Amino acid sequence: MALERKGAAMLDRAGVAPGQRRFERFVDARYARQSFELVVPVSTRPVDCAALEKIADTFHDRHLHTYGHNNRDEPVQIVSVRLAAIGATPPVPIRDKVAPARTDAVKDKRQAWFRETGLVEATIYDRRRMPSGLTVTGPAVIESLESTILVLPGCQAEMNEDGYVLLTRLG
Repeated sequence: MALERKGAAMLDRAGVAPGQRRFERFVDARYARQSFELVVPVSTRPVDCAALEKIADTFHDRHLHTYGHNNRDEPVQIVSVRLAAIGATPPVPIRDKVAPARTDAVKDKRQAWFRETGLVEATIYDRRRMPSGLTVTGPAVIESLESTILVLPGCQAEMNEDGYVLLTRLG
């Protein structure tokens, strides 16, 4: 509860409305004499005996998945308790203005190698000149000063009104 109060106070200072908040709880757990912990989500509140049993069961499952073995007879140590206080905020615009709809965003065409197709011709786009709503079908490359986005064959990229490039797999 103390961690949640601190998280809520931090979200209060950030101006996040109560309806836009969520809290995710985790423990770092391990077997005795181990040097490394595994992160285990804690879904129940309050943490009572049943919740501790669930944490131990989840730890054993994660240990088996991670290391290929577990020991359900071995006690589980909780090393630390963590809370993520998450506040949903409105999208942050990443550019001052959207390129005009008639702007040609195509810079060039180049040969590009993709594992799925091998060497193919890819269309090269300038992200700054991509208007809102422009849909690009791969294979393509979207270039900007701060990043390069590969649009794989069988995928599509769309510039949304906030300036984000949204990638989706077709089919």
